[in-house]
Amino acid sequence: MKKSGKFLSAFLALSMSTAVFCTSGVFAAGTLKSDTTEPFSVGMGKNYTFKITASGTKDKPAVTVANGSALKVTYKGRTGNNYYYTVTATGQNGSTSGVYMALPWQKAIRCCIVTVGTPPTPSPAPGQTTQPSASKSVDLDSLNYVTEQNENSNIHFWDLNEKNENDRNCLVSNADVRYKKALVMRVGEPYLPVDKGAYTIYRDYLLNGSYKRLTGDFALAQVSRNFNIGKMTMKVYGDGKLLYTSDPVYADVLPQKVDVDVSGVKMVRIAIETDFESECICYAGFYGPQLTK
Repeated sequence: MKKSGKFLSAFLALSMSTAVFCTSGVFAAGTLKSDTTEPFSVGMGKNYTFKITASGTKDKPAVTVANGSALKVTYKGRTGNNYYYTVTATGQNGSTSGVYMALPWQKAIRCCIVTVGTPPTPSPAPGQTTQPSASKSVDLDSLNYVTEQNENSNIHFWDLNEKNENDRNCLVSNADVRYKKALVMRVGEPYLPVDKGAYTIYRDYLLNGSYKRLTGDFALAQVSRNFNIGKMTMKVYGDGKLLYTSDPVYADVLPQKVDVDVSGVKMVRIAIETDFESECICYAGFYGPQLTK
């Protein structure tokens, strides 16, 4: 029995030393970066998507929340070394939670604090009056485009709004979000697919320096959510200068937030570049495009 006891003790000691070795920093290579680090609020039932960029590692990062009663986190996919996680506000107004990211065997890092609900507007101090906000947003389709250019007759831009949403549900993004307005690109017809190759389509809008920001979402339409025989990229130019380039979109890539500084820009160009590996039919859109003064 004594010999057996010594053998068992030696076995446990070896097991523990092995366990300590397996959880050591040898697996801790790589760094993470979140696209969102400042505190913000999400309305009840609404969601927000974080982009987590992993460098120096092929490991998939994990994103968690400290208060599971306030937020729910869902993995949405990846593009290259960018990973997308959506947090949904499931708690009551005023509840908060930290959002954390981590690589295997590394200590979790807090991205930011998220509060459920819309923060209240502070009351003015005695003797003070509130001033109206100077910013004002307008829909992009309130402007008439100056020029439209296609490199292929089967590729088209067209505007969609709440009065014209029956064209294959193109007002719904591949994240199943419905928009009232969108600038959608249609590639090919049901029986006339576009040939393989690279093409560009663009529209020019005259801003005359009257706006500060161009915002919206760039994504595949829901009907094209399985598109995987090429890629499409959105670019924004201001007076001929490149101001913004999206990540390429194809199957599993979530809608991307577009926020471009167009201060002082006289002519803005919205372009979508395509690169197809074979004949295809596809829909992509600049969803909810707005200009802010």
